[in-house]
Amino acid sequence: MEPHLARAGGGRAGDRAAAAAVPGIPWGRHLIGTPLILLGCAVSVISYLEWKASQRALRHGQPLPRSRLPQILAIAIAVIGLIAAALALLSAVGVP
Repeated sequence: MEPHLARAGGGRAGDRAAAAAVPGIPWGRHLIGTPLILLGCAVSVISYLEWKASQRALRHGQPLPRSRLPQILAIAIAVIGLIAAALALLSAVGVP
C-alpha cells in the first residue's frame, strides 16, 4: 500500500515544485500537479491489473503478458513536461 501512497505524494510534491517554477501563473501548479497525482493513481491500478494478468499466465503455463506501463509513463511524463515548459515560458514572459 505504501508505494501507491508515495506515487500520489510524488504528484503532490510536483504540485509544490510547480508553484515555485511558475510563480507568475497561480493556476499553473494545478495544471502540472493534478495530472501527476492522477498518473500516480493510474500507475497503481495498472500495476495491480498487470500483476493479476501475470499471475494468471504463470498459473496456466502461458507466456507473460507485455507491460503497457513503460509506454504510458513515457507519454504522460513527456506531455506533462511539455506543459510545464510552456507554463515556465509564459511565466517568464509575464502572461497572467
